[in-house]
Amino acid sequence: MQRIPMLQFIRYLPDSAILCHNSDRRKLESIPLLKGESFSFQFSNWKYCTGHFGNGSAGYVPCAKPIIRGRQCSSCMTSDVLCYKCTGESCFMPGMAESCAKGEWSIYLAIIGDLPKVGVTSRERFGTRLLEQGADYGMELARVTGGLESRMAERVIAGLLGAKMVVSKKKKLDSLGAPLPLEKAQEIAAGAKEKLAAYFEPPKDSDLISFLSHYPQAMGDAELVEDLSLGGKFLGKKGTFLFFESNGGKYVSEMSSFEGRMIDIADGTDTSQADGTHMAIHRLHNMF
Repeated sequence: MQRIPMLQFIRYLPDSAILCHNSDRRKLESIPLLKGESFSFQFSNWKYCTGHFGNGSAGYVPCAKPIIRGRQCSSCMTSDVLCYKCTGESCFMPGMAESCAKGEWSIYLAIIGDLPKVGVTSRERFGTRLLEQGADYGMELARVTGGLESRMAERVIAGLLGAKMVVSKKKKLDSLGAPLPLEKAQEIAAGAKEKLAAYFEPPKDSDLISFLSHYPQAMGDAELVEDLSLGGKFLGKKGTFLFFESNGGKYVSEMSSFEGRMIDIADGTDTSQADGTHMAIHRLHNMF
Protein backbone atom coordinates (compact mmCIF):
# COMPACT_ATOMS: atom_id res chain seq x y z
CA MET A 1 0.00 0.00 0.00
CA GLN A 2 1.46 3.36 -1.01
CA ARG A 3 2.24 5.88 1.72
CA ILE A 4 -0.01 8.95 1.54
CA PRO A 5 0.92 12.59 2.28
CA MET A 6 1.21 13.93 5.82
CA LEU A 7 -2.19 15.03 7.10
CA GLN A 8 -3.55 16.95 10.08
CA PHE A 9 -5.88 14.93 12.29
CA ILE A 10 -9.10 16.90 12.82
CA ARG A 11 -11.68 14.55 14.33
CA TYR A 12 -12.63 10.91 14.96
CA LEU A 13 -16.00 10.51 13.22
CA PRO A 14 -19.00 8.45 14.44
CA ASP A 15 -18.55 5.69 11.86
CA SER A 16 -14.91 5.10 12.90
CA ALA A 17 -13.49 7.20 10.06
CA ILE A 18 -10.78 9.73 10.81
CA LEU A 19 -11.23 13.25 9.44
CA CYS A 20 -8.02 14.90 8.27
CA HIS A 21 -6.99 18.10 6.52
CA ASN A 22 -4.70 17.61 3.53
CA SER A 23 -2.81 20.89 3.21
CA ASP A 24 -1.26 19.85 -0.11
CA ARG A 25 -4.68 19.35 -1.65
CA ARG A 26 -6.30 22.04 0.51
CA LYS A 27 -9.24 19.85 1.44
CA LEU A 28 -10.71 17.68 4.18
CA GLU A 29 -10.61 13.92 3.77
CA SER A 30 -12.32 11.24 5.84
CA ILE A 31 -10.53 7.90 5.91
CA PRO A 32 -12.46 4.87 7.22
CA LEU A 33 -11.15 2.35 9.72
CA LEU A 34 -12.50 -1.12 9.02
CA LYS A 35 -13.06 -3.63 11.81
CA GLY A 36 -10.55 -6.46 11.64
CA GLU A 37 -8.23 -4.56 9.31
CA SER A 38 -4.74 -3.33 10.18
CA PHE A 39 -3.85 0.32 10.62
CA SER A 40 -0.76 2.31 11.55
CA PHE A 41 -0.75 5.93 12.75
CA GLN A 42 2.17 8.11 13.79
CA PHE A 43 1.22 11.44 15.37
CA SER A 44 3.49 14.48 15.64
CA ASN A 45 4.79 15.88 18.93
CA TRP A 46 3.40 19.32 18.15
CA LYS A 47 -0.23 20.38 17.86
CA TYR A 48 -1.68 22.88 15.43
CA CYS A 49 -5.02 24.69 15.37
CA THR A 50 -7.69 22.69 13.56
CA GLY A 51 -9.34 25.83 12.16
CA HIS A 52 -12.97 26.87 12.40
CA PHE A 53 -16.25 26.95 10.53
CA GLY A 54 -17.44 30.26 9.11
CA ASN A 55 -20.78 31.47 7.84
CA GLY A 56 -22.37 30.37 4.57
CA SER A 57 -19.95 29.73 1.73
CA ALA A 58 -16.90 30.20 3.97
CA GLY A 59 -17.33 26.64 5.22
CA TYR A 60 -14.26 25.10 6.80
CA VAL A 61 -11.43 27.59 7.35
CA PRO A 62 -8.04 25.94 8.09
CA CYS A 63 -5.58 27.66 10.41
CA ALA A 64 -2.63 25.50 11.60
CA LYS A 65 -1.23 27.97 14.15
CA PRO A 66 0.91 26.15 16.75
CA ILE A 67 -1.02 25.50 19.98
CA ILE A 68 -0.15 23.94 23.32
CA ARG A 69 -3.46 22.38 24.35
CA GLY A 70 -6.97 21.82 23.03
CA ARG A 71 -7.60 21.82 19.31
CA GLN A 72 -8.03 25.51 18.42
CA CYS A 73 -6.26 28.82 18.84
CA SER A 74 -8.16 31.57 20.68
CA SER A 75 -9.10 33.31 17.42
CA CYS A 76 -10.68 30.22 15.87
CA MET A 77 -12.49 29.35 19.10
CA THR A 78 -14.32 32.67 18.98
CA SER A 79 -14.89 32.46 15.20
CA ASP A 80 -16.55 29.04 15.14
CA VAL A 81 -20.15 29.10 13.95
CA LEU A 82 -21.56 25.72 14.97
CA CYS A 83 -25.03 24.57 15.87
CA TYR A 84 -24.47 24.27 19.61
CA LYS A 85 -23.43 27.96 19.73
CA CYS A 86 -26.37 29.14 17.65
CA THR A 87 -28.22 32.29 18.74
CA GLY A 88 -30.51 32.34 15.72
CA GLU A 89 -28.60 35.25 14.14
CA SER A 90 -26.40 33.21 11.79
CA CYS A 91 -26.16 29.75 10.31
CA PHE A 92 -23.14 27.68 9.37
CA MET A 93 -24.62 26.27 6.16
CA PRO A 94 -26.99 27.96 3.68
CA GLY A 95 -30.53 26.66 4.06
CA MET A 96 -29.95 25.14 7.49
CA ALA A 97 -31.63 27.92 9.49
CA GLU A 98 -35.14 27.16 8.25
CA SER A 99 -34.82 23.41 8.67
CA CYS A 100 -33.37 23.96 12.16
CA ALA A 101 -36.28 26.19 13.19
CA LYS A 102 -38.90 23.84 11.76
CA GLY A 103 -37.19 20.55 12.51
CA GLU A 104 -38.01 18.10 15.28
CA TRP A 105 -35.35 17.61 17.94
CA SER A 106 -34.89 14.86 20.51
CA ILE A 107 -33.92 15.53 24.10
CA TYR A 108 -32.39 12.25 25.19
CA LEU A 109 -31.18 10.39 28.24
CA ALA A 110 -27.82 8.66 27.83
CA ILE A 111 -26.53 6.26 30.48
CA ILE A 112 -22.73 5.89 30.47
CA GLY A 113 -21.56 3.49 33.14
CA ASP A 114 -23.72 4.53 36.10
CA LEU A 115 -23.98 8.18 35.03
CA PRO A 116 -27.17 9.61 33.46
CA LYS A 117 -26.61 12.41 30.94
CA VAL A 118 -29.09 14.64 29.11
CA GLY A 119 -28.44 15.88 25.58
CA VAL A 120 -30.15 17.09 22.42
CA THR A 121 -29.88 16.10 18.77
CA SER A 122 -32.01 16.14 15.65
CA ARG A 123 -34.61 13.39 15.79
CA GLU A 124 -33.18 11.40 12.89
CA ARG A 125 -29.73 11.35 14.52
CA PHE A 126 -30.87 10.02 17.89
CA GLY A 127 -29.19 6.61 17.58
CA THR A 128 -26.05 7.98 15.95
CA ARG A 129 -25.65 10.64 18.61
CA LEU A 130 -25.90 8.10 21.42
CA LEU A 131 -23.14 6.07 19.78
CA GLU A 132 -21.01 9.21 19.43
CA GLN A 133 -21.45 9.73 23.16
CA GLY A 134 -20.41 6.15 23.89
CA ALA A 135 -23.70 5.54 25.70
CA ASP A 136 -24.45 2.08 27.07
CA TYR A 137 -28.19 2.81 27.07
CA GLY A 138 -30.34 5.63 25.77
CA MET A 139 -33.91 6.85 25.56
CA GLU A 140 -35.79 9.80 24.09
CA LEU A 141 -37.27 11.98 26.82
CA ALA A 142 -39.05 14.60 24.73
CA ARG A 143 -39.39 15.94 21.20
CA VAL A 144 -39.33 19.67 20.57
CA THR A 145 -39.74 21.72 17.40
CA GLY A 146 -36.97 24.26 16.78
CA GLY A 147 -33.26 24.13 17.50
CA LEU A 148 -33.15 27.02 19.98
CA GLU A 149 -36.24 25.76 21.78
CA SER A 150 -34.76 22.28 22.06
CA ARG A 151 -31.56 23.58 23.66
CA MET A 152 -33.60 25.48 26.23
CA ALA A 153 -35.64 22.32 26.91
CA GLU A 154 -32.40 20.36 27.30
CA ARG A 155 -31.26 22.64 30.13
CA VAL A 156 -34.65 22.50 31.84
CA ILE A 157 -34.83 18.70 31.67
CA ALA A 158 -31.26 18.28 32.92
CA GLY A 159 -32.15 20.47 35.89
CA LEU A 160 -35.33 18.56 36.66
CA LEU A 161 -33.48 15.24 36.60
CA GLY A 162 -30.33 16.48 38.30
CA ALA A 163 -28.41 14.95 35.40
CA LYS A 164 -25.20 16.10 33.76
CA MET A 165 -25.08 17.61 30.28
CA VAL A 166 -21.40 16.71 29.92
CA VAL A 167 -19.56 13.57 31.06
CA SER A 168 -15.78 13.88 31.34
CA LYS A 169 -13.38 11.70 29.37
CA LYS A 170 -12.07 10.26 32.64
CA LYS A 171 -15.56 9.19 33.72
CA LYS A 172 -16.12 7.58 30.33
CA LEU A 173 -12.77 5.82 30.55
CA ASP A 174 -13.54 4.52 34.04
CA SER A 175 -16.87 3.16 32.78
CA LEU A 176 -15.40 1.07 29.97
CA GLY A 177 -16.38 -2.55 30.41
CA ALA A 178 -18.61 -1.71 33.39
CA PRO A 179 -22.11 -1.03 32.04
CA LEU A 180 -25.07 -1.12 34.38
CA PRO A 181 -27.24 -4.24 34.28
CA LEU A 182 -30.27 -3.69 32.08
CA GLU A 183 -32.60 -3.76 35.10
CA LYS A 184 -30.73 -0.88 36.78
CA ALA A 185 -30.76 1.15 33.58
CA GLN A 186 -34.50 0.56 33.25
CA GLU A 187 -35.00 1.87 36.79
CA ILE A 188 -33.14 5.09 35.92
CA ALA A 189 -35.18 5.49 32.73
CA ALA A 190 -38.49 4.90 34.54
CA GLY A 191 -37.52 7.41 37.23
CA ALA A 192 -36.69 10.02 34.59
CA LYS A 193 -40.06 9.55 32.88
CA GLU A 194 -41.86 9.90 36.20
CA LYS A 195 -40.06 13.16 37.09
CA LEU A 196 -40.83 14.69 33.69
CA ALA A 197 -44.45 13.53 33.39
CA ALA A 198 -45.90 16.81 34.66
CA TYR A 199 -43.81 18.93 32.28
CA PHE A 200 -43.15 17.02 29.05
CA GLU A 201 -45.12 14.41 27.16
CA PRO A 202 -42.77 11.55 26.28
CA PRO A 203 -42.74 10.23 22.69
CA LYS A 204 -45.11 7.28 22.29
CA ASP A 205 -42.29 5.08 21.03
CA SER A 206 -39.88 6.12 23.78
CA ASP A 207 -38.25 2.96 25.10
CA LEU A 208 -34.85 2.35 26.63
CA ILE A 209 -32.40 1.07 24.00
CA SER A 210 -29.20 -0.86 24.68
CA PHE A 211 -26.19 0.05 22.54
CA LEU A 212 -23.84 -2.50 24.08
CA SER A 213 -23.84 -4.74 21.00
CA HIS A 214 -22.19 -1.95 18.98
CA TYR A 215 -19.03 -1.97 21.08
CA PRO A 216 -16.04 -4.33 21.27
CA GLN A 217 -16.14 -7.20 23.75
CA ALA A 218 -14.17 -7.16 27.01
CA MET A 219 -13.47 -3.41 26.83
CA GLY A 220 -12.44 -3.36 30.46
CA ASP A 221 -9.51 -5.65 29.65
CA ALA A 222 -7.95 -3.17 27.23
CA GLU A 223 -4.85 -1.31 28.37
CA LEU A 224 -4.89 2.47 27.91
CA VAL A 225 -2.10 3.73 25.65
CA GLU A 226 -1.23 7.39 25.13
CA ASP A 227 1.68 6.91 22.75
CA LEU A 228 1.94 8.99 19.59
CA SER A 229 2.38 5.77 17.63
CA LEU A 230 -0.68 3.51 17.28
CA GLY A 231 -1.07 0.40 15.20
CA GLY A 232 -2.50 -3.08 15.01
CA LYS A 233 -5.83 -4.69 14.20
CA PHE A 234 -8.80 -2.36 14.61
CA LEU A 235 -11.39 -3.89 16.97
CA GLY A 236 -13.96 -1.10 17.12
CA LYS A 237 -14.81 2.07 19.00
CA LYS A 238 -16.89 3.43 21.87
CA GLY A 239 -17.40 7.17 21.68
CA THR A 240 -13.96 8.68 21.15
CA PHE A 241 -12.15 5.53 22.31
CA LEU A 242 -10.41 3.41 19.67
CA PHE A 243 -9.78 -0.26 20.48
CA PHE A 244 -7.10 -2.31 18.78
CA GLU A 245 -5.11 -5.50 19.14
CA SER A 246 -1.34 -5.73 18.82
CA ASN A 247 1.09 -8.55 19.62
CA GLY A 248 -1.61 -10.49 21.46
CA GLY A 249 -2.64 -7.59 23.69
CA LYS A 250 -5.76 -5.41 23.65
CA TYR A 251 -5.39 -1.65 23.85
CA VAL A 252 -7.53 1.48 23.90
CA SER A 253 -6.65 5.04 22.97
CA GLU A 254 -8.69 8.24 23.47
CA MET A 255 -8.61 9.82 20.02
CA SER A 256 -9.71 13.39 20.79
CA SER A 257 -6.35 13.92 22.52
CA PHE A 258 -4.69 13.74 19.10
CA GLU A 259 -6.82 16.45 17.47
CA GLY A 260 -4.58 19.03 15.81
CA ARG A 261 -1.54 16.79 15.52
CA MET A 262 -0.07 15.82 12.18
CA ILE A 263 -0.69 12.17 11.36
CA ASP A 264 1.34 9.87 9.16
CA ILE A 265 -0.81 7.00 7.90
CA ALA A 266 1.62 4.23 7.05
CA ASP A 267 1.55 1.32 4.66
CA GLY A 268 -1.15 -1.21 5.47
CA THR A 269 -3.93 1.29 6.20
CA ASP A 270 -6.65 1.21 3.55
CA THR A 271 -7.24 4.77 2.30
CA SER A 272 -9.00 3.83 -0.93
CA GLN A 273 -12.46 4.78 0.41
CA ALA A 274 -11.52 8.30 1.55
CA ASP A 275 -14.24 10.93 1.11
CA GLY A 276 -13.57 14.37 -0.32
CA THR A 277 -14.13 17.84 1.12
CA HIS A 278 -17.88 18.28 0.57
CA MET A 279 -18.84 14.95 2.11
CA ALA A 280 -16.35 15.36 4.97
CA ILE A 281 -17.69 18.81 5.92
CA HIS A 282 -21.27 17.52 5.77
CA ARG A 283 -20.44 14.60 8.08
CA LEU A 284 -18.56 16.78 10.57
CA HIS A 285 -21.33 19.40 10.67
CA ASN A 286 -23.87 16.65 11.36
CA MET A 287 -22.06 15.75 14.59
CA PHE A 288 -23.54 18.84 16.28
